[in-house]
Amino acid sequence: MNHRQNQNILKDFLEKEKNYEVIMPEENKSLKDQKVDLIISDYIGFINNQGQIREMKSKANPIFMPVLILVSNEEKNHLTDDILEQIDEFINIPIKKQELEIRLKNLFKIRELSLESEKRYQTLSQNSSAGICIIQDGYVAYSNLSMAVIFNKNREKITDKPFMNLISDSGSDQIKQHQIKEIINNPSLLYEVEKPESFEFQIKTKKAVKWIEVSLFTIHYQGKLSILTIISDITEKKKQEEKMAHLSYHDTLTNLHNRAYLEEEIKRIDVEENFPLSVVVIDVNGLKLVNDTFGHQAGDNLLICVAKILTNACDDAGAIIRWGGDEFVLLFPNSDEKYVEKVTRKIKDAASKSIVETVPVRVAIGYAVKSTSSKPFDDVFKEAEDKMYKNKFEENDSVKKDIIQALLKNLRNKSDETEKHALRMTSISFHFGEELGLAEVELERLSLIATLHDIGKVVISESILKKPGKLTDEEWEKIKEHPEIGWRITRSTENLAHVAEEILSHHERWDGKGYPRGLKEKEIPYLSRIISIVDAYDVMTNDRSYKKAISNKEALNEISKCAGSQFDPELAKVFVKLMKKDEINIL
Repeated sequence: MNHRQNQNILKDFLEKEKNYEVIMPEENKSLKDQKVDLIISDYIGFINNQGQIREMKSKANPIFMPVLILVSNEEKNHLTDDILEQIDEFINIPIKKQELEIRLKNLFKIRELSLESEKRYQTLSQNSSAGICIIQDGYVAYSNLSMAVIFNKNREKITDKPFMNLISDSGSDQIKQHQIKEIINNPSLLYEVEKPESFEFQIKTKKAVKWIEVSLFTIHYQGKLSILTIISDITEKKKQEEKMAHLSYHDTLTNLHNRAYLEEEIKRIDVEENFPLSVVVIDVNGLKLVNDTFGHQAGDNLLICVAKILTNACDDAGAIIRWGGDEFVLLFPNSDEKYVEKVTRKIKDAASKSIVETVPVRVAIGYAVKSTSSKPFDDVFKEAEDKMYKNKFEENDSVKKDIIQALLKNLRNKSDETEKHALRMTSISFHFGEELGLAEVELERLSLIATLHDIGKVVISESILKKPGKLTDEEWEKIKEHPEIGWRITRSTENLAHVAEEILSHHERWDGKGYPRGLKEKEIPYLSRIISIVDAYDVMTNDRSYKKAISNKEALNEISKCAGSQFDPELAKVFVKLMKKDEINIL
């Protein structure tokens, strides 16, 4: 029985018993557009129709259409690797019918699994946010909708077009373009790698610049070795990576470089070609005072202000680093002492003209220059740091005085009455202290307390301080914060720290019902007990926005009445007696 007879027997068997569509290629007869489930051919028929069979198999739907050839023992020896790559099964004639049925059944089982697999693949592909396409011979044979979205193109302009046009039109990395082109033109290159090839680069579309990741796999699509390409939009991922990289070497508050950057930069910059290398160390004066007075947000604003001053003064000439809480470091390669002096003068000048939360900005600066490699960088840095601390110490009293004066000025601007109140209290306190026989040093402390006792009101809004009517509970609670704020201000100032406790306690009561700590009797500092009487007297005998003044007699009667409850009874008795004397001249 010849091969043609064998083919006819198989064709009848498959069509009648298995209900499959089968064709048998004949020489010089077109197979174009025929829809079949299986191609059966003898060896000669396959050789003569190899081109048509390859085209049919590549366009088959589903992606796997079996090609079966019948061969004799002699022809079997002529099945080269090229032929075996194109066929899916060969049958050595003769063969038993039972064996033939088993082999055909397995062949079609693979086909049915391929059909199910393709359906699942297409469903997943269309629902995927990633761009998915299949490349054959450099052309896009299939693409999903997400591809069009990623590249901002119509889907029709992607399918059946060269894939490299799509990439190159978007302005991607030239080197990576070349690598991708090599792979899609020779898919077998991927056989040599253990995992898919992936590339990350930027593309430009009509709407945006974005980052994509291109992953390449080999698959058999429509019977042909192809490239499955998955393209993911990784723009957000890249933004996060860039953000993390930025944060690792930048200070989140000022956006300047941070200490980690400084350590790396020193390794890079400490080389001969950068000498002379100048190092500047800067400390922000009064940061703790600003934090304690106005809160950490105000302290942050002070640091941001200094960062801007440094940025403007450096003109991109050096590296600016926030080294610690209130310290900054500047590095200037190829810069001598003359240049650094010019920069530091600009910094000092700009700082002297700046104010944050009514507080003048002040900085201490020290610098050193490394001219040769023989001197370790750490020694140069320490020299600059020592000079900074020396400058800070020399200007410390002046700086603190400037800050306190600025706070008092701000308080006066909020309320003229506050300033007059402090002046009257200073006068009365001095006379009261003399009457009590206080030593000179205690009289000086008492006068200072009288001047500064309300300094904590600097953070209270003017609308509350000048409110004509009764304060709300919330406003009253705000007012009651001023002793503690005043304590923080004076405690952080070296030449005022010795009166901080008295300022904190000047609204405590003899009976323990005062604020902020509820101290009673002699738990309350002695000078605070004196000030509380003077404060109450002055408030009663002078007009306020919320009340009219009462007479001297009425005020003294009130103090006598409150002796033993609000006031120290012994001190109240002395004060009333003193204020009844005609010779007391109160401002």
